Amino acid sequence: MFKRKIGIIGAGAVGITFAYTAELSGICRELVILDVNQERLSGEVMDLNHGLSFVPRMKITAGDYDSLQDADIVVLAAGVAQKQGESRLNLARRNVAITRDILGKLKASGFKGILLVVANPVDILTRLCVAESGLPEGHVIGSGTVLDTARFRYFLSELINVDPHNIHAYIVGEHGDSEVALWSSAVVSGMGIDDYCRQLGIPFDESVKKSITDRVRDSAYHIIESKGVTNYAISLAMLRIIKAVLGDERRILTVSSSADGHYGIDNISIGIPALVGANGVESIIELPISAKEREQLQNSADQLDKTYQDVIVEK
Repeated sequence: MFKRKIGIIGAGAVGITFAYTAELSGICRELVILDVNQERLSGEVMDLNHGLSFVPRMKITAGDYDSLQDADIVVLAAGVAQKQGESRLNLARRNVAITRDILGKLKASGFKGILLVVANPVDILTRLCVAESGLPEGHVIGSGTVLDTARFRYFLSELINVDPHNIHAYIVGEHGDSEVALWSSAVVSGMGIDDYCRQLGIPFDESVKKSITDRVRDSAYHIIESKGVTNYAISLAMLRIIKAVLGDERRILTVSSSADGHYGIDNISIGIPALVGANGVESIIELPISAKEREQLQNSADQLDKTYQDVIVEK
C-alpha cells in the first residue's frame, strides 16, 4: 500500500479520469482534488467516494491550495481544452495565464513535493513551472512524450503482432507536431526492429515507418475529432509516472524535463528519456541516435523555444 497523498488541480476530463484511475490502483491513501467549478467538483468527489468499498482504503476530498501543502505529488491538469484541429502549441497563450495563477497559489501553500504537469502544451507549461514554481528543477516533471511512446509501441505491436511490453521504442521531442520517432534504437526483445521484421518477412520499409509515425503524431487529433477529448490513455501514463516516483522505481520514461546540454539542447523542457525515481527526474539518459534524428530533435527544441520566447518571455 502506498501511504502517500496526491493532489489534482483541475477536475476536467483528464484530471477526473486520473482521479478514478488512482482510486482503482490504490496508489495513495489520500486524494485531494481542486477545481474552480465547485458544484461539479462536489458531484465528482461524491461519485468517487461512493465506490470506496470496492477499492483499497483511500480518502478522497475536494480541497483548496492549503490542503496541498503536505502532498507528495501534485498533478497540474487545469487549463482550457484543445479545440478540434488546434495544435497543442496554439494552446499556449490560453493556458499560460491559468498556470501562472495556479503556481502563485501553490507556492503560497508551502508545497514542496513533486509537480507533474499534464496540461497542454505540456512542454511550454513545464518550462514555465521550472522557471516560476520555486521547486528544484528535477521536481517538476511534464508528461512529455510518455503517451506518444505508448502509442508508438502499440502501433508497432499491431504491425508485428507482438505484445507491446516486448517492444522498446521511443518518441522524443515536443508532445505534438514536431515529435521524433527514434527508429534507430527501436528493438523487439533486444533485436533491432528492422532485423526482426526481415527475419519474419514483415514488410517494413520507409513508407511503413512514415505511416506509423504519422498515426502516432495525429492520434490526439483523431480522438478529439471523434469524442472531443483524450483522457483514458493519458491517465494511465500519469499513473505510470507517479508510480515511478512514489515507488522509487528509477524507471526510464520520456517525460518532459530540462535538457542541460543533453542531445545538444540547453534550458528547454522537452520529452527525452529520463531516469524517474523518488526525487523526480534523477538524470537524463542520452541514447545513441542517428544524425537525422538528432537534427529532427534539435528542430523540435527550436520550435518549442520560439513558442516559449513569443508567448512567455516577450509578452
